[in-house]
Amino acid sequence: MNQADEDEYRQFVSARLEPLRVTAFLLCRDWHTADDLVAITVGKLYRHWRRVRRVEHVDAYVRGMLTNAWLDERRRPWRRERSTDELPDHAEAYLPEAALADREQRGVTRRLPVGGRARVPAGPARLLVPAIR
Repeated sequence: MNQADEDEYRQFVSARLEPLRVTAFLLCRDWHTADDLVAITVGKLYRHWRRVRRVEHVDAYVRGMLTNAWLDERRRPWRRERSTDELPDHAEAYLPEAALADREQRGVTRRLPVGGRARVPAGPARLLVPAIR
């Protein structure tokens, strides 16, 4: 990115940083997460600034990027930090059901022979039959 593009990017971001932060807060209802979402969005915007600045409505495009970042954060909740008032007795108490099911599936998969790992059926009724070659 040349100096003129970078200056234009900095002016755009400095003028719209606080409105982006407020929009992110309205999406997630948490100021810390809102700051993270804005940081993700601004980073992606920097990488694609040459293309984005040619868009007719740049503000709407950036709000769409912010919304996509928020949706991406919500899709993988087991990979995100969770704030609590107390320390848990053990880690598994606070894992979502999807993460626990994933851990159980990986444990089941490890017990299968190498050739049978790709053939474990998906869904609630998993058969633990090794593949026959």
